[in-house]
Amino acid sequence: MNNLKLPKGKFDVVVDTAIAVGYYMECDEQFAIGYMLKEDIFDIKAFYLDLTADEHWYGCRYNAVKDLLDVTGNSDKYSLIKRGGNRRLDVNNPERSESALDLVQRAKNYSEENPLYVFAIGTMTNIATALLIDPSISKNIVIVWVGGHSFEYEDTNEYNLKSDFAASKIVLESSAPLILVPCMGVASKLLVTTDECVEAFDGKDALCEYILDYLHKMAPDAYKFKNMKRIIWDGLAPALFLQENQELVKYRVENRPTVSEDMHWVFNDESKKILYAYDIDVEKLKKHMLDTISK
Repeated sequence: MNNLKLPKGKFDVVVDTAIAVGYYMECDEQFAIGYMLKEDIFDIKAFYLDLTADEHWYGCRYNAVKDLLDVTGNSDKYSLIKRGGNRRLDVNNPERSESALDLVQRAKNYSEENPLYVFAIGTMTNIATALLIDPSISKNIVIVWVGGHSFEYEDTNEYNLKSDFAASKIVLESSAPLILVPCMGVASKLLVTTDECVEAFDGKDALCEYILDYLHKMAPDAYKFKNMKRIIWDGLAPALFLQENQELVKYRVENRPTVSEDMHWVFNDESKKILYAYDIDVEKLKKHMLDTISK
């Protein structure tokens, strides 16, 4: 239970991300990583790339993180970017990817009293692989996952969870402390419009201009309509740690779930707990995120 308390002050974190450039479908990871890079409390030690099945996908993911490092004055930190695996998890033969092996080795330098926070804003492939390679690291890490849907939602048929179902199940059923940020029902409330982004970011700095350009590339025609809305799913992960009294993201201790084959939460063990984000103050969180990115 001790590691279900949010840390005070600066702490070490690795970011496992499915970010990519060239496929302008969502922008929430750009917001989330930019949010973290603008706040001193996050001492980012590594970026773990999600599935990099070929050189094309590796380049898309690598360049997306590289771009964010460039526009935030962190061009000396490319070595933090670690390659993901070539396939989804095979529990009988987990792929020893650069990201998974880095997490295994890095976690050994931490402890229950001083854990490494693992922000998962994508699938669980790398993290589950690391836990299979060396289950002992579970006591040295805290996983913060934007995945699944709220416990009240009709199912938990969510992209990050289902994209590597085996990996999700491994992590959920592990002993690693877990902070769960559900998508539908919680993160889905964090909507920003194009005009809000333009008002907050226009002319501010390189990161802001990068995000505005990215929004334009996502939908060049729709960009003309100022009320176009985007869900910033992953913005909740850093926001949890950037508050004093749950004024941005509300959370509570809940029983730890696993997941069924038909994509529903299952609660089998009341002795295992997680920290669960269950609501947000939309306007306060939106303002905090936009103000932080543009500062």
